[in-house]
Amino acid sequence: AVLPHGQELFLLNPVGTRDSGEEAVWLGRLESELCVAVRSSLRHAVSEFSEFSTSTPQAFQHPVQFTLAAARTHWTSEVEGMLSSGGEDTQAAMQAYCNGLRDRFMQLVSFLRHGMPIASQAEAVSSLVVVTMQHQDLTFRLMQAGVFDAGDFEWQSQVRFCWDERQELDRSADLWLTCLHSVMPYGHELLRDSSQLVVTPLTERCFVAMFGAFLMNLGGAIVGPTGSGKTETVRDFAKMAASLCVVCSSAFTLNRTSLTRLLLGVASGGFWCCFEEVSVLGTEVLTALSQQLTELYLGKASILRNGLCDASGEAN
Repeated sequence: AVLPHGQELFLLNPVGTRDSGEEAVWLGRLESELCVAVRSSLRHAVSEFSEFSTSTPQAFQHPVQFTLAAARTHWTSEVEGMLSSGGEDTQAAMQAYCNGLRDRFMQLVSFLRHGMPIASQAEAVSSLVVVTMQHQDLTFRLMQAGVFDAGDFEWQSQVRFCWDERQELDRSADLWLTCLHSVMPYGHELLRDSSQLVVTPLTERCFVAMFGAFLMNLGGAIVGPTGSGKTETVRDFAKMAASLCVVCSSAFTLNRTSLTRLLLGVASGGFWCCFEEVSVLGTEVLTALSQQLTELYLGKASILRNGLCDASGEAN
């Protein structure tokens, strides 16, 4: 698979076009092998990020989304370890870790300015700059708030990436996103866009609300003025969970037929869907949308209760 800026993801077992028969069979085999390659690349990115350095090529040999997932996983593990240990040295350890994140941030900025990275490295460094600064700010806020317990609400309300090496939660997933009591599997969707949104406290509140909606098999509705970043917040949350998000912005031309086809494709593919300008929809379309979404939510909840859903939330 060829990604933007020259990044590549190689299949572990190449899929030939002559021995696969029908196109549907070939596409199915290709999807399966791509999923295996994504999981392998993610596993290597997580294991190698502990030795991260801009001077080593291993830091940028994986697609950007896996490098970012590895950075978030290691940040969660290290902060969780410091908070779980307790004791009088927790504050000093968090201060030292915060200083280390600042040094990494300056190293990334210097490399971006003077290292003359290639296009793929520049994208990875730019995204890592945003994520590293976010981790530094969160760590400093936890320290300033006097959070020295892993069970504190301020820590539990953060989006945390947990690596499940033994796959105790689910055999089909090894990376999980947690927030409060909500648990979401990493989607393992290979995404082309890995740009990162600057996270603010309001963005964090939106993430917490959407996590709660996911736990209850519901959808979310972010309210705010035009141009405040509602759609970008949903898209960034989907990228964080490695899920494809389909944005429907043609509200004036949306009718019941096109709406049904859209939701059918979203449901069959296990995608996320974000509707823009819902307030301008006609009464007929809005009624159909609410009815069909209700049926989808109830169907997903029923499938999950019966244990017929895989880690991505897609029915088997």
